[in-house]
Amino acid sequence: MLDLSSGSVLANRYTLQRRLGAGALTETWLASDRMTRASVALKILSDPSRRDILKREWQLSLRLVHAHIVRVFEFSDDDDTVFYSQQFIDGSDLRAMSQAPPGDLLPAIAAIADALRYGHARDVVHRDVKADNVLLDAAGVPYLIDFGVAATPDGDPGGGSLIASSPQRLDGEAPTPADDVFALGGLIYELITGDATYSSTNTAEDIRTRMPAAFSTRIDESLPQGFAALVFRMLDKEPANRPTASDIVAFLAARGIAPGPVPKHYVAARQADAVDIAPSSIEPTARQRSATAPAAASAATRQDGVRPGVLFGSLAILMAALLGVVFLLPTAVETPTVDTPP
Repeated sequence: MLDLSSGSVLANRYTLQRRLGAGALTETWLASDRMTRASVALKILSDPSRRDILKREWQLSLRLVHAHIVRVFEFSDDDDTVFYSQQFIDGSDLRAMSQAPPGDLLPAIAAIADALRYGHARDVVHRDVKADNVLLDAAGVPYLIDFGVAATPDGDPGGGSLIASSPQRLDGEAPTPADDVFALGGLIYELITGDATYSSTNTAEDIRTRMPAAFSTRIDESLPQGFAALVFRMLDKEPANRPTASDIVAFLAARGIAPGPVPKHYVAARQADAVDIAPSSIEPTARQRSATAPAAASAATRQDGVRPGVLFGSLAILMAALLGVVFLLPTAVETPTVDTPP
């Protein structure tokens, strides 16, 4: 595998910009696509011998076309580097919405529930629904990402996060859509209260046996009527008692809450583990242009010098101004007349 660093070029097309994150088997990098002049995220396999794992994830994600599921593009497989490209989401994850007013938060919840509804209708169980796997773009639009441990009728790759587990998953039962609903219920609880759904020292046992504390009266009164009860149904230990993702979407829609963006003040640029390389090597997004224009102009001057057209144009303007001073100024200034006494 290539030594990944800012400025490395993959597949003679993608220039790595900065590292966005890493998992057990992959690293994700922001890159500039030379062919499309767009910013993309590359999910790069750390061990090329396990290429089948990443290819399965890519093939699965490619089939999921939904407004709130991150889009994937091209798969690249050679002896050194195995990766696929996907939509770059330049924003915070859903943790930025912790304790946000329900009116700000619930459109994002509706969006993720609808993404799960769509996936479940296609026999895809995400199996890792958590705040880190919901990203907000610059406009506040939420996206469900990372189907690396998703289960389908073709197989279950295993893995995933403890916090996103259901009692049935912990007991080794086959994945079902009810597992995702349980995980979404835990995520909603954390976002609304700002508190962990389960203890950090006994998480697995809490998932199996303990229900989190009821919402305070203040929180309950701020939520749509019946929503608190819906959340606790999602957290029911028995899968048959949980609503479906479609039920959640319908419940919110009946109260005028449709899938949509969150207010932009919750969005912040994603932090990277490495600094950007020269701004001129990547096409900035619209949100970035105003902030990066001075730096980009400075970088362009340092790297490329002054372009000949700009130089000759500047000299011509300077010469015209000089001639105007020499020939026109004397006629424009009249000599004052002094009255002589009679």
